[in-house]
Amino acid sequence: MMLWTRTGLLACVAALSLGGSASAASYLADLQRNAEQIRQLPNTSEWDVDRNLSAQRQFDLAVADLNAQRYREAALRLNLLLQQSQDDAVLLTAYGLALEGLEQWTPAEQAFTQALSHAHGLPKEQLVAQRDRGVVRARLGRAAQAQADLDALQQRLATCGERCDQADDLRGAVDEVQRAIAAGPGG
Repeated sequence: MMLWTRTGLLACVAALSLGGSASAASYLADLQRNAEQIRQLPNTSEWDVDRNLSAQRQFDLAVADLNAQRYREAALRLNLLLQQSQDDAVLLTAYGLALEGLEQWTPAEQAFTQALSHAHGLPKEQLVAQRDRGVVRARLGRAAQAQADLDALQQRLATCGERCDQADDLRGAVDEVQRAIAAGPGG
């Protein structure tokens, strides 16, 4: 996959769940660097899934849908792609984000769990999937499982140290899961 599509995917995470944190600023900066490419994508508010589009084009459109909070459209496109590549951590993470946006908590949790099992060597996807799985688990009332995701993120932060390139993102993820656990089910 092209680098900007991954960056665009990670940027949409800010709009979904990071609010005004330092992590959100980082992701939004990535998005702004790629905004011109995203602007060139067609408006997909009224679309049909065109099975003749290339996988890269479908993914690009799904990312645009996520960024525009068109979660249903993104989920449909990503589901189509996952039929061809079931173990792609980037696709699974994006699909989880779309399902989370649709408040489909259990399927989102499953997508994030699958993404984590395939995200070896993809630290940003691991971070997003771990964080959002923890948030979803908290919303489902699975506090112990959400705490396990929080513990894993805290361990990554401790191992990473304050000066690693993911420290701000990890701190933001830890804060996000802590807030979700505190808010409880449906929070």
